[in-house]
Amino acid sequence: TEAEFLQRILFSASKTIIEHVNSGLDYTQVKKVYSVNIVYFNLGKGSDYLYHGRNELRGVNTGDTLVVSQKDRKGIRMVGPDDVFPEYYILRVAQFDEENPTTPLGEWMRYFRWGYIDPKTKVPALRKALRRLNLLKMSPEERKAYEYALYNKHYEEDIVNTARNEGLFIGEQQGRVSERALIIERMREAGIDAVLINKVINS
Repeated sequence: TEAEFLQRILFSASKTIIEHVNSGLDYTQVKKVYSVNIVYFNLGKGSDYLYHGRNELRGVNTGDTLVVSQKDRKGIRMVGPDDVFPEYYILRVAQFDEENPTTPLGEWMRYFRWGYIDPKTKVPALRKALRRLNLLKMSPEERKAYEYALYNKHYEEDIVNTARNEGLFIGEQQGRVSERALIIERMREAGIDAVLINKVINS
């Protein structure tokens, strides 16, 4: 339930740590875990959309942070809580209100909140998601034309790579022009409508 949210994220992080340690209990296998939680329900008080939590070992009297000396294959090194203990990130979708975010995280939050991805986004994963969403929105005819063009693009890339490897590649730009022309020609031969060809080639 929502009331057990903090307990659940603690349990999940702990379970992840345990599952990645072999039965021999070699504690050097323990890896730091980052727990990222995207929340759509009303979690409680707090006005920010991004919260971050981590553990510290701080001196009660001195206020300093404890750093532990640890021996490994490379010798003695200093290890602090930040190197081992889990960190928690909570993304509260309902609290995000930036319509024109300027950071990758902001773009992700806008997508989580409103399902919108900027066509000019430079975030690799969002660009991939946008291509997938655009594909799902296509009509059967448009999807067929797109997949046909994509197949031919990969086919032409194989030809170009082979030519390059054999020393026959004249120029990358020339290859791109030839590739585009050949794809258009094959789509026309397949009877695909000129409007769809233009839409796919220029997408």
